Amino acid sequence: LLVELLGDDDKARFAVALRMAHELAGDKVKQALIEALDDLPRSRRALVIYVLGNLGGDEALPAVLKAATSGEPEIQVPAVRVLATLGDASAVPVLLEAAADADEELASAARESLAELPGDDVDAVLAEKLAGSAGAQRLVLIELAGQRGIETAVPALLKLADNADQTLRSTAIAALGLT
Repeated sequence: LLVELLGDDDKARFAVALRMAHELAGDKVKQALIEALDDLPRSRRALVIYVLGNLGGDEALPAVLKAATSGEPEIQVPAVRVLATLGDASAVPVLLEAAADADEELASAARESLAELPGDDVDAVLAEKLAGSAGAQRLVLIELAGQRGIETAVPALLKLADNADQTLRSTAIAALGLT
């Protein structure tokens, strides 16, 4: 019934499906949402992605990561936002790519998710990536090192504090003040 309602053209029936998913929760509901995701119109996919984020669980992560790299901003932005709570260290590369995107809404959502993504393993991946970074991602990683207080990034930040590029230098110095 849930899958049938998700695919129904009637908006009210679709809304019922979303409410049912929240109330029923459980692994079978999550699996039904994941399986229906690719067959739904864009506007509905975004809403189902948010529901998957609310329901939590590791099983939805691959589907949300796929949505975050879909190339469709109206799908990517919700997916990137959901990764803040649903994601783990495996989401960092996808979020970093989105954080350096030319689409400011997507980039901003990705930066926020990276700042909120929980876990010391996330900090370790970010610090590791900072050491070999370049371009827009480097600036994002410097800012994140400060926002997240990543102490293992201090050696890289100290090097960047001597960088010839004024923006990198001042951002690294500000990040050092927060770590």
